[in-house]
Amino acid sequence: MYRIIGQGGQLKKIIIVILGLLSVILVGTLDIYLGAYISIYLLYVFPIVLISYFSEKYSGLLVAISSAVMWTFVDWYLSKNLYHASSVAIEFFSRMVIFLVISIMAYQSRRNNDQLKRMAYTDQKTGAYNYRAFLDLAARALSFANRQSLQVYIAYFDMDKFKKVNDTYGHSRGDEVLVAFSQIALDQIRASDIFARIGGDEFVLCVSGINEMDLNVVLGRIAQKFKDEMLRQGLEVSVTFGYTNGLNRNEDLEALIHEADVSMYQHKDSKRA
Repeated sequence: MYRIIGQGGQLKKIIIVILGLLSVILVGTLDIYLGAYISIYLLYVFPIVLISYFSEKYSGLLVAISSAVMWTFVDWYLSKNLYHASSVAIEFFSRMVIFLVISIMAYQSRRNNDQLKRMAYTDQKTGAYNYRAFLDLAARALSFANRQSLQVYIAYFDMDKFKKVNDTYGHSRGDEVLVAFSQIALDQIRASDIFARIGGDEFVLCVSGINEMDLNVVLGRIAQKFKDEMLRQGLEVSVTFGYTNGLNRNEDLEALIHEADVSMYQHKDSKRA
């Protein structure tokens, strides 16, 4: 579930920092234009809060220091150079400390919100998405794929002989099997794919932008790697999958999940025959 930010994410951060620094310059310029009789010092806080909240920590700290420098420079400039060097230094450091605290608080607020969202969207046992998250994210993926006329699939996984593990070794051992499967699946899919545990030993996956042959390769590789890992651990657990195509379908997402579930059970029955 946790992915490394690519070049596009880094470029976005750079752009945000540049916009933040330009905002500081704009506020400073406006401050000079309005003169010493109209105080707009609160405006220096806005770029700090915005950059600290929407970008990374060090970007916010950079903008905080820049705001302290700009505000101190404006005061020095408007005072006709009457400030003593020690006064300038004191003003700068006091403002910098305040702005750094504001930056850290804004960044921490974003971190807390992200953590709450992850907790609401994450299956606590496996680290995969939960059913609520899947309904939200997969619905968006389906909508985008249909707008772009991309192939999009909903796959359904169900474990074979999983109950035997719980009955024989206990639920903690069963949880380890669930975690192992989740990790194997996450290692085999792309960052854009959506993988979730929807309950018990059942998992779903939303994949778009690939053809059916490639989909079968991915699903088959997940199933085989999981089976190999279970055999290595001395367990007979395996996984069966089924899927359905969601391109240009009028059914809602839950109907597609049900159809993939039916496909999975058909595949499971064929294995028993």
